Amino acid sequence: MPPQSRISEQQKLFAHEYIKDFNLAKARIRAGYAPSGNGSDILKNPHVKAYLDVLVEERRDRLRIDQDRIVEELVDMALADVRDFYCDITGELLQPHELDDRAARSVSGFKTQVMNIEDKEGSKVRKITTIDEYKRVDKTKVMETLMKHLGMLSVTKEDDPKPVEINISLAKPPESEEEL
Repeated sequence: MPPQSRISEQQKLFAHEYIKDFNLAKARIRAGYAPSGNGSDILKNPHVKAYLDVLVEERRDRLRIDQDRIVEELVDMALADVRDFYCDITGELLQPHELDDRAARSVSGFKTQVMNIEDKEGSKVRKITTIDEYKRVDKTKVMETLMKHLGMLSVTKEDDPKPVEINISLAKPPESEEEL
């Protein structure tokens, strides 16, 4: 029996609301539940959980998002070369529509320059906006993410900082040296 046939209409609505932003409290309210709870009680229901899994899988299929696609994006970000941002002939910075896919994927922002082009009489004819600086993704962070995913960089408990143990005695201090 499919998971959606084992849950109420309100629980189905909650599941659909929950996958919008994964906010338990808001999904609970949007689904018509009393605002007093936080939604975790609904998520504990195995049938609701199974229905959520179906909805997430459907979304993943619909968007064609899988691990390979994400890794391909990360590879493009990690391997983009600064030379990909300049014209081979003129050495000028390329505009976004001129970038290849790999370079474009590594851009996280840019700074523009606006120029007004005037005719011979000094009348403004048109405005041109160009990119004069690209901000790129943090290549080190992207490479680290890829290496972790591919098992090239191990993350162990030993890598975590060790907690410092401090013992404080609340016993009354001795009043004289003889009590030591």
